[in-house]
Amino acid sequence: MNKERKIWYLEQYAQQLGTLTISMTQEAARIGGTTGKAIAVFAENSRVLWERAVSYVAALRFDGGKDEDFQGIADVATEITALYANVMEVLQERMADAADISALRQSLRKKSES
Repeated sequence: MNKERKIWYLEQYAQQLGTLTISMTQEAARIGGTTGKAIAVFAENSRVLWERAVSYVAALRFDGGKDEDFQGIADVATEITALYANVMEVLQERMADAADISALRQSLRKKSES
């Protein structure tokens, strides 16, 4: 794969990261509450990583790029993978809490109906 093709893929990656960041910010606003605040923190961290990715890709595209720029993209990818794993963990915990609350409500309804 030639250098231009690699840079194109990295540009696509940075664009998708930006889209995910915007989506997370919108979702945080939609959800609100403590879960929304948690997602907003992740969205802010994602935004910082997105800016770094765009900076590295710009260096590759317009400044000729160096090995450090490719390594920088790889580092961003590693950090974003860890960040999204944390997001999923938090969301799964919140969903489990919501399921527990729902089950408790159903149980209380059944008891009150008896």
